[in-house]
Order: sequence, then C-alpha cells, then structure tokens
Amino acid sequence: PPPPPPPPPATPYEATSDSSLAEALDTLRGDTSKGIPAVIHLAAGIYTLDTTPVFVFDKSVKASDVQLISSAGAILQAAPK
Repeated sequence: PPPPPPPPPATPYEATSDSSLAEALDTLRGDTSKGIPAVIHLAAGIYTLDTTPVFVFDKSVKASDVQLISSAGAILQAAPK
C-alpha cells in the first residue's frame, strides 16, 4: 500500500504580548484548529499566562500538535499565585 499522506501544514500564530498569546492559545480550542498542528512564535519579551480559567493542555485543545517557538529574549512564566 502507498504511504499515508503527510499531515497538514501547521497554522502559525505570532505572539507579541500577553493578550496575543492568550488569544492564540484560546484559538487552539476552536473547531478551526481541530486536527491541525499549530506553532506559536513568541517574540522577545516577557509573557505571563494569567488567563482565567487557567489554560491547561487537555482534551479541550483541538489542535493535533502544539509547538511554542521563541525568539532570543522571550520568557514564558506562569502567573504568580
């Protein structure tokens, strides 16, 4: 049998602020992300995940694969408790 087809190309997202990162992560739960890999590119800067409710990579994420790729100087931190 022939080999399986390659996966679809990843959907790129650009994060340049906390709000754009939260928006990109929220998009991963939508039907438009179902079964499609996603790549979130973080520009240099400090990103704090302080969304409510807290973001969790669980079954609500519909993207098939998620990669976070940062530029030099990007810092990702959890919100302080």
